[in-house]
Amino acid sequence: MGVILLTQNLRQSRILRRLHDRAQIAAGRVVWPSAQVLPLDAWLAQQWRDAAAANQDLRQPLPAVALHWLWRRQAAPDAPGLQDPAELGARARTSWLRLRAYGGDLDDITRFPLTRDQQAFAAWARGAEQELRERGACDPSDLARLLVEADAVPAAGSPLMLAGFRRLTPSQSALLAALRAKGWSVTQSRPVVNGHAAWSHAGTALMMKAWKAFVKENADRWNQAYLQKTTLPYEDNYLDLDPTEKDPLGFPVCRITAEFKDNERKVAAFIQDKMIEWFTAAGAVATEKASIGTMGPTTHAYGGTRMGNNPDTNVADRWGFSHEAPNLGILGASVMGTSGAHNPTLTAQALAWRTAEYLERNWKRIAS
Repeated sequence: MGVILLTQNLRQSRILRRLHDRAQIAAGRVVWPSAQVLPLDAWLAQQWRDAAAANQDLRQPLPAVALHWLWRRQAAPDAPGLQDPAELGARARTSWLRLRAYGGDLDDITRFPLTRDQQAFAAWARGAEQELRERGACDPSDLARLLVEADAVPAAGSPLMLAGFRRLTPSQSALLAALRAKGWSVTQSRPVVNGHAAWSHAGTALMMKAWKAFVKENADRWNQAYLQKTTLPYEDNYLDLDPTEKDPLGFPVCRITAEFKDNERKVAAFIQDKMIEWFTAAGAVATEKASIGTMGPTTHAYGGTRMGNNPDTNVADRWGFSHEAPNLGILGASVMGTSGAHNPTLTAQALAWRTAEYLERNWKRIAS
């Protein structure tokens, strides 16, 4: 089995993959296996998903946008007038993750007298922890600690090598110890200076020099492609009113519960393989696939009041009028059951025109 190289962040992974590909090209190779290089967080997320598939009691990692709003909600009541609560929440989350990474918890810091800022942080963090528990969720940046605490460390696989870590946190060290106890081969790469392991800026400088040379040589020799795939309608992808979050006027905000299903993931994987075929046929010497990721907010929203004949499963009828309030017409992409993999503007305009024509033809009946 090949070695999996784990880096501290995505940027380091990309640089090392680029250097690997350049070395293969310099060696005269036309085809070669992709380097198994990825950030530690991405590898941990993969192991957690595999563990959660076998143990339904494990919490589900929240996507970044959900964590953003969770911490923003905690900080908002105490945010000064000119201070962005989202920024305060982001900083509080960073501090909380650092506390967790170094083996601490909130009880450790609240045993001592705290400043007002520290008291606010402790209150926000407790609120965030409680909400994560209630939702059966976790923070994906805390998985190094959670894998060990939940006894979810996987069985041994391909050898692991860590690169780019100046100093491991206690939770990372505990994870490596747990992996070795399970039979994993884990090594850590360190620069060597005068025969001694040491860290300096020299390694980073050499890496950046090679990266800049690569960009200079290939700045106009790369391209990218992406697919707008359709997402089928599912009963457990839905909108409702948030039970706690309010807008500035005091009304509940819309809550989105949605995720990609097996069909959408298979579509994405299929088309990514096709894209690699296209680029390779066009002469590409190296390709890289991005993660399919999770569903998140976009500039286009569909299906919140989808139309259909059955009033039990649809908000609007086939003409765009509400089943519950027959004189209420709904115009926009919200009546569409699926995007059809294209931008919604022209379809939304056509549906609005269709609803207006139906209203004109049936005005007396609808108005009465």
